[in-house]
Amino acid sequence: MTLAEYADRWLAELIGRRPRTIESYRSGLVLHVLPRLGAKQLGRIDADDIVALARELYAQGYAAWTVDTILKPLKTLFRHAVRRDVLAASPFHKLERSELPRPWTPDQRVLSAAEIGRLLAAASPRYRILLASAIFTGLRQSELLALRWQNIDSDAGLVRVRTALDRNRRHVPLETRAARRDVILVPTLGDELAEARATSRFSQASDYVFPSSVGTPLIWRNISSRGLAPAAEKASVGSLRWHDLRHTFASMLIANGANVLFVCRQLGHCSPDTTLEIYGHLWEVAEQAERTRQALEKVCKKVAAGERSRTRSGRRTRSASPYFRRS
Repeated sequence: MTLAEYADRWLAELIGRRPRTIESYRSGLVLHVLPRLGAKQLGRIDADDIVALARELYAQGYAAWTVDTILKPLKTLFRHAVRRDVLAASPFHKLERSELPRPWTPDQRVLSAAEIGRLLAAASPRYRILLASAIFTGLRQSELLALRWQNIDSDAGLVRVRTALDRNRRHVPLETRAARRDVILVPTLGDELAEARATSRFSQASDYVFPSSVGTPLIWRNISSRGLAPAAEKASVGSLRWHDLRHTFASMLIANGANVLFVCRQLGHCSPDTTLEIYGHLWEVAEQAERTRQALEKVCKKVAAGERSRTRSGRRTRSASPYFRRS
């Protein structure tokens, strides 16, 4: 059986994955893998073939992150073949660490309070409350677009996340059980949502919170290209990804003393380990920065006090610290 034949069977049998993930797998295989390796027998593909494929992708200008994404479905396919006893071992197991893509995690962009203000002021009226909701709830894009008014519990001060939309605007189950959650609704945002509902043509409990002109969900691509990108450019806050708004929400929680378990639940992560892996450095900054600043301030004060004492007694020495001398 060739790789192309097995890939068709494997993709047809994939279960338990979101349609978007399956489409991503199919796209990576069809565009990049099968044109190079599809005609080879599955059992004759070895580690050198994979290394050659990766090098060819690098030569075409693809970044390590993209190469890793392209190879991921191929690696999963081989793991499936081993589990089904089609192959004895996966060629990926023979690769050296240096031969595998080692992508860097993209830097997290976190907006400051001033940048949030400029971004929302620059946003068009159609998208401003959507952007504000993304920043102050941390919901994933697919979760935001699926929100109905019945999910906004103003009395309890909660946004109840119960479903999501795929790229074709179809309702799909949430990614994990942990994604089904209740997120805090700050009063100011709650007031703005209530005002928006009062003036909307689509205000029934089952209507979407962020509808199109005909009441259907907004298109994911449009809210970025027509909503976020123009607002970011006008506000001079640099290029922004939609996920940066979620990072900003997490950063605000951590900066204001939220513990890891609370942040984990608000973001809908499977476990606190995931939260720590992504945002652990923010806790380090939040918890350690002020403590370190105070400790260093004590040292600075001692140095300054000693310098002033030596100055008054006329016993300044060459080794005395110059940093606190008064002119």
